[in-house]
Amino acid sequence: MLKGLFTIKNRAIWLQALFFVVLVLLGKLDPVEVVIIYALETVIIGVFQILRLITIGFQDGKMLKEKLYSLAITGFFTIHYGFFVFIQTTFFFVFLSIGDNRIKDSFGLENFKTIASFEGVQIATGLLLITYFIKYWTNFYEPKKYVNAKVEVYMFQPYLRIFIQQFVAIIPAFFIIFGNAGMAVALVLIVVRLIADLAIFKLKSDQVYFQKVVDYLFTEKIQNDGKTQRQDIEDFLVILTDE
Repeated sequence: MLKGLFTIKNRAIWLQALFFVVLVLLGKLDPVEVVIIYALETVIIGVFQILRLITIGFQDGKMLKEKLYSLAITGFFTIHYGFFVFIQTTFFFVFLSIGDNRIKDSFGLENFKTIASFEGVQIATGLLLITYFIKYWTNFYEPKKYVNAKVEVYMFQPYLRIFIQQFVAIIPAFFIIFGNAGMAVALVLIVVRLIADLAIFKLKSDQVYFQKVVDYLFTEKIQNDGKTQRQDIEDFLVILTDE
């Protein structure tokens, strides 16, 4: 099942995971900080998504009406996504405060100051910022994917990633906080997240695999409503995996 996942083309993905593993093994990143990093990544994803939406809406040649429309969509996304981040972050802080007395059970700015002082979080967050900027530049801006992009459709792009983010972080976090095998579970969390990232990359780069997923989703949608067009599913899936 893992055949073809680890390649030179996706080396940035598994090198990042390897870097996190090394930090954990060297004691520069403790298990609780691993959970914090994946929670903070949600914020970073949102920031770069706003940057993408602004790039789409304010490219050369856009009329004032189009720019205002894009600005409204970007504002809606910011509020909607921001509310989601607020709920998620509050949950994580309450959750993490049970196992770490450095963190308070609230959304307060003190918690952000506290986690910002963690050496492992500083290193990993810096790496994530660099990684997401490179993705923005090489996968989106430089190839000029914003030219034909529709802002009202593209705003949904990060939600597949966020779904995976919560699934692979919350469950292992229970074991990290309430169990005794913190490092082992942290390593498992990194590996599970790595496999999910590689699977998304394979979906994006392997047309045979991509078409199989489209066929499955199309069959499911046809059974449910009978109206969905195959091309609509294909286009939407392209956007979801276009990181």
